[in-house]
Amino acid sequence: MKPAINLILTIFTVSLLNVRVLAQSDHILWYNQPAQYFEESLVLGNGKMGASVFGGVNSDKIYLNDATLWSGEPVLADTNYQPYKNLPAIREALKNENYKLADSLNRKIQGKFSESYAPLGSLFIDFKQGGNPQKYYRELDISNAVSKISYEVNGVKFIREYFISYPDQVMVIKLTSSRKGALNFDVKFASLLLHKISCMPGLLKVSGSAPVHAEPSYRGDIANAIVFDENKGTRFTSLVKIINTGGKINESDTTIGLSGGTEAIILISVATSFNGFDKNPATEGLNDNALAEGIMLKCIPKSYSQLKQSHIKDYQTYFKRVNLNLGETTAPDLPTNER
Repeated sequence: MKPAINLILTIFTVSLLNVRVLAQSDHILWYNQPAQYFEESLVLGNGKMGASVFGGVNSDKIYLNDATLWSGEPVLADTNYQPYKNLPAIREALKNENYKLADSLNRKIQGKFSESYAPLGSLFIDFKQGGNPQKYYRELDISNAVSKISYEVNGVKFIREYFISYPDQVMVIKLTSSRKGALNFDVKFASLLLHKISCMPGLLKVSGSAPVHAEPSYRGDIANAIVFDENKGTRFTSLVKIINTGGKINESDTTIGLSGGTEAIILISVATSFNGFDKNPATEGLNDNALAEGIMLKCIPKSYSQLKQSHIKDYQTYFKRVNLNLGETTAPDLPTNER
């Protein structure tokens, strides 16, 4: 009996060590529920394109952004603007402790209000699964900048992986189901920006533009605070492509989807007409449509593994430059929001 007991104890000890290794993962933020607010979402990006992933079960919401999508146009320098001439009066007011006057004079040395960063919009993946989800798990592995979600519905395990690649300039989402034909979803887009949506088999296209002017929100209630003009401002194009394994691709006027699939890849490309701080994005801007299409055409032939490996290799050249060790605790045994 003794050898058998020793074997059982050895297996039990190894199992505990394995659990401990998993729990002590150095770079995992994990949660046992979807995000309800923006602050709880998991953020991905490549320096230009950004996404905030909520990880919902019945509907997954993803906020999309581009660093070059702003309201406004290039600022024309005012050659008669000489703010320095107000400095002596400001100093005198401060010397006399007349701070109200100093504040009003100080406004004369400031330029115009800056324009506003314009969130591109929200992508929704609506699932047709039925039943209540079990074993929900959501994570962000900051060692490879890949987010993952898994859960079970009626005995079927669903997994999603997300990342945004710098080398390929594209967002990639992989969706899988453990049962053949159990993957059913629709993709739709919404935005507060001026935009138009068109769909064709497996491809959703969004064309739009940012406001030509947007007053800062902290200025209060101002008439015509947001001004759109189709012939002015920064244009943008976003393309969403579904590449499926099994099932049937379908589309409506504003959505694309998959029915009866087992695995699918969603590619998202974004481009704007921004062409530098001194170029008018409407009349001297880049061809955002051609740029978004070019990104997509280069990525479609590549496998998911190729896209992911290229992304991780590029990301880790920066991430691995620094290592921080905070020691071992039992904290990783809890979801990140409970620590």
